[in-house]
Amino acid sequence: MLRLTQTAVTIALYVTFLLSPSFSASRITTNDGNTLVGEIERLQDGIYSVRTPYGTVRIPSRAVRRIESIEGSGNGDMGAAHRRTGILRFAGSNTIGAALVPELLKQYAKVGGANDLREQRGGDEDWSLHAVTADGDFRADVASHGSATAVTALVEGHADVGMMSRPIKAEEVNALAATGFGEVNAPGQEHVIALDGIVVLVNKANPITELSLADIAAIFSGAVTDWSQLGGQPGSIRVLARDDKSGTFDTFKTLVLRDRKLVSSAQRYENSEELSDEVASNPNGIGFTGIAYVRNARAVAIRSDCGLSFAPTSFAVKTEEYPLSRRLFLYTEQHLTNPLVGDFVDYALSESGQAVAEEKGFVSLRPELSAAGYTATRIALAARDQQSDPKVFAAFAKGVVNGVRLSITYRFRPGESQLDARAVRDVDRLAKFLNRNGNRGRMVLAGFSDSRGAPARNKQLAAQRAATVARELRRHNVNPAAVVGYGQIAPVACNTSPEGLEKNRRVEVWLFSH
Repeated sequence: MLRLTQTAVTIALYVTFLLSPSFSASRITTNDGNTLVGEIERLQDGIYSVRTPYGTVRIPSRAVRRIESIEGSGNGDMGAAHRRTGILRFAGSNTIGAALVPELLKQYAKVGGANDLREQRGGDEDWSLHAVTADGDFRADVASHGSATAVTALVEGHADVGMMSRPIKAEEVNALAATGFGEVNAPGQEHVIALDGIVVLVNKANPITELSLADIAAIFSGAVTDWSQLGGQPGSIRVLARDDKSGTFDTFKTLVLRDRKLVSSAQRYENSEELSDEVASNPNGIGFTGIAYVRNARAVAIRSDCGLSFAPTSFAVKTEEYPLSRRLFLYTEQHLTNPLVGDFVDYALSESGQAVAEEKGFVSLRPELSAAGYTATRIALAARDQQSDPKVFAAFAKGVVNGVRLSITYRFRPGESQLDARAVRDVDRLAKFLNRNGNRGRMVLAGFSDSRGAPARNKQLAAQRAATVARELRRHNVNPAAVVGYGQIAPVACNTSPEGLEKNRRVEVWLFSH
């Protein structure tokens, strides 16, 4: 089933090529009356691949009503016909849709030449933008009623882009695949646009500064009801939580509550700002939100079940070592008929788009170097691991002691040897980072594994993962000074859950001055 993203909106892209004295572009008209102009590169498996200034757009042949030839010359600029006019529709996560996507859309429209932007709110969770450009009008609609609503809107054709503050579930992938949407959790359809840390908030007057995941689960399930049970001042704990449609709650339930149920007395919120403000006004309150919504409350450090403790810093969120770190996703269709979709995603992932993410309080994907003292702390944490092979640990300590770690950490699709959606984009980010002045030095790729299986095999798997990343980097003219596999030592998460196992299957980037 084809889902066309514009109704009665025509996008004409006149494509010319510098190296050809003449060419024949084509105007493709779809069954719903939309048009796309570009060079047809091929027809394969019933799919037209059409080259446009936005990249290659793929259109199922069954959706094509008419193809017309357009003559042109090779003296033009391929990007000259770039127009940001038309309609984009978003649905899903309130965490993303409340502020981040609207701001990205406003800046996207301005870059496209908009000189008149008009915003409209339809309640707390609905927002629209009407922008006027010299080429025509651009409109965007954002419905942010929770991550669970993204898939429904995509399946029903009410949205072009799904927003989710949690990974899409297998049953949701299958539901979309059944409509011809494609493999939505594959790179190219799954886009990590920013990072977030779910923070546990307490009132600033609360003396508690760190809680374990077990403590937090006990509080939110109702097993612990008074702050004195945790070493705090006596007082009945007031639990606040996001609502059931929220991706924030879904992630919290998966990572913290697991098989427990939220205490029935919890006060529920659709809006993160309201929840945070209530914690800030209630000395006995506790709640959870995204890292962008701490506001006037205070976030506590979190200690994992296996004793690893991380504060919610941007670096710990970027490496995804903070126990409640998470990715923020946009999901798009495999065969785009609206070029604005891919164009917007590219903008969101650009330097400008990532700056917007930081301005709105989220954690960007831009590379960050570890702070002073990080390496010593990391070696100390690794030394505490009871499963460490002394020889491998000694090699690890010697290998990183004079290094600085980069926040980029490569991970892989579950159960596969292929890089995941974030890692694919991070290859290009690392190449650009290293090519900037002052960032050139010795780079070492260090591979790690989870603790399942024989240590020797895990070390081999870790080395293979590092080699996979090295091959991708060499395609970007980046040559690592060394590639090494350390296996299961130095875990950054507990190996007792699927999420922890995935976090430990990683490749780290270490930089050395000589």
